[in-house]
Amino acid sequence: MLGSCLSPCSGATNGSNIFMLGVATQSGALPIAVERIEEAIEQNGVAVSANLLAFRAGRQHVAGGQQPAADLQPQSQPTPETSPVAQGIAARVKCEPDSELAQIVLRRVDELIKYQRPAYARKYAEHVEEVRAWK
Repeated sequence: MLGSCLSPCSGATNGSNIFMLGVATQSGALPIAVERIEEAIEQNGVAVSANLLAFRAGRQHVAGGQQPAADLQPQSQPTPETSPVAQGIAARVKCEPDSELAQIVLRRVDELIKYQRPAYARKYAEHVEEVRAWK
């Protein structure tokens, strides 16, 4: 199945990782902007056109081929409710509340609380703030 999706864009299945990156991005599983991924592909300088084509084909595969790949926007995932404890811990990272960083930290803090306990999530948030403030 994957090989048949990739053949039109690369002639082989060696772009399968990039295709799957497109699938993950379009499905909302990666909290990375499409533009950033495409920039990284271009900066890498290896098989740029084939990799961009494979990445866009992966995104288009998720979208059901209803739109041209260049116009695709990642599907939004429903935002699960986070606990007030998670929100308080995530607020330790000093950033704009609606920023990408704030959304990522909140999601990870919530996951860490569920995985282990609030103290573990606090250590994570403190480390992120340390790195953020380091610049």
